[in-house]
Amino acid sequence: MPRFKQSVYAAAGVLLLGIVFSLVTTTRGDAATATLVQVVNTASQWASPVPVSGSVGVSGSVQTTQSGTWTVGVHDLDAARKPIHAHVQFTVAPSSPGSGGTLAYTVPAGERFILEYVSARVAGGKKDDTLFGIGGSTSSTKVQTFGATAIPNETLGGWIMSQAVRMYFEPGEQVLVDSNRSITSTGSGVTPLVVQFDLDGRLVDVVP
Repeated sequence: MPRFKQSVYAAAGVLLLGIVFSLVTTTRGDAATATLVQVVNTASQWASPVPVSGSVGVSGSVQTTQSGTWTVGVHDLDAARKPIHAHVQFTVAPSSPGSGGTLAYTVPAGERFILEYVSARVAGGKKDDTLFGIGGSTSSTKVQTFGATAIPNETLGGWIMSQAVRMYFEPGEQVLVDSNRSITSTGSGVTPLVVQFDLDGRLVDVVP
């Protein structure tokens, strides 16, 4: 009986050693197949840049490096603004509703004319309804009209207008003005309309 117990204990010990040895071997095998991960924090070891598309949020300072020669143009807008005043006077025959457009100013080459204020006066004729107009030679739709106010105690009839405007005329474009009546008048004592226009604005260089 004692020998049987000893045999059992010996068998149990051998089995326990086998289990322990199996676990140790498995752990070492897993460790041998693991992949090493290297954390790089040195610029010389960085990988190639990763392509990025779409919007990317950036915070903090971003350093840029100039490549080649940079040409930076500087344009002084204040120095390029040139005040312009134009005055024109013309007549409109009694039988005509208007002059058909009278040249007041031609925009120089390389400049853009910004019209900012206009005033006009008509004298003569009869007390008809009068309408003032300004337009450009390059477009039939670039037209702005202004109503007139009768001049008090004007025996022969007279109208005036004065108004701030904002119109743009391109290089080489002609600025045309006119005064139109809704009623034409003929007969004795009827005189032509004497029309005067004053235009104020500025020229601005057209940057290529």
